[in-house]
Amino acid sequence: MVASDKVFLLMDERNKRVKAVALVPHPVSPEKVKWAWSYAVKHTGTPGEADYEAAVKLMMKRHPRWAVAMRMHRALTFVPVDLNAAEEDFIEIVHM
Repeated sequence: MVASDKVFLLMDERNKRVKAVALVPHPVSPEKVKWAWSYAVKHTGTPGEADYEAAVKLMMKRHPRWAVAMRMHRALTFVPVDLNAAEEDFIEIVHM
C-alpha cells in the first residue's frame, strides 16, 4: 500500500480527460500540483501536441517523492457500499 496524503487527478490541456494520477505522501496544495503538472506538460512534447507520458516522467524527476501513474483513469472504479453484501468478503491468507 502506498501511503498518501492526497490523490490528484492530472487532466489533459482541455481539462476533459484524466491523463495520470499523482499520489503525494506529504501535505501539498492543489495549486502546487497544478504548477508541477503544467510545467511538465509545457516542457515536453511539441507545441499543440502534449506528450503526457514524457510529462509524467519529468514530473517524477522533479518531484521524486510523488508517485505518478499514467492511464490510471482506466483502472479507476467507483465502488459503492453495499451493506447487504458485506458478509461476502473473506480473509485472504498470505503465506510468507
